[in-house]
Amino acid sequence: MKQSTNIKLANYFENKNITYQPFNYAGIDGNAEIVGWQIVMFRRAATDNISAISMDEIDTFAIKDTCAEIFKDLDLPLSAGMKIDSLTQLLGLYSYQDNILEDTTRYYFEIYNNLIVCGIHDKKGLNHIEIIYDQELKNSRIQSCL
Repeated sequence: MKQSTNIKLANYFENKNITYQPFNYAGIDGNAEIVGWQIVMFRRAATDNISAISMDEIDTFAIKDTCAEIFKDLDLPLSAGMKIDSLTQLLGLYSYQDNILEDTTRYYFEIYNNLIVCGIHDKKGLNHIEIIYDQELKNSRIQSCL
């Protein structure tokens, strides 16, 4: 896994499909590149590196291949549909877990001072992921599940 990244959604989508806007992520102001409601790349103000990446419904036809490309560029051997057993083999033991929906459990993996939050649907497997590089955001996300 890359320790930091400055990838941009323009590497994966045409600019007309990307919204650029001020954004508040877990209480921290910055700027986001957004595609639909499914992909958010968040940067704190005045930084080029990504503070957090959020990808939701990654198993949908429209973005599944793009999410796979992003995973590859981040050196993360993940894919939509993975089950928790496969994730723990790749990422190690999770530190925390919580349930966000009746059929979805989030698992929090701490890797190289970063946080990877994987949403695992009971039937679909991995269908949501957050990769958090920023320490303040990481601490905020962990506190929210305690």
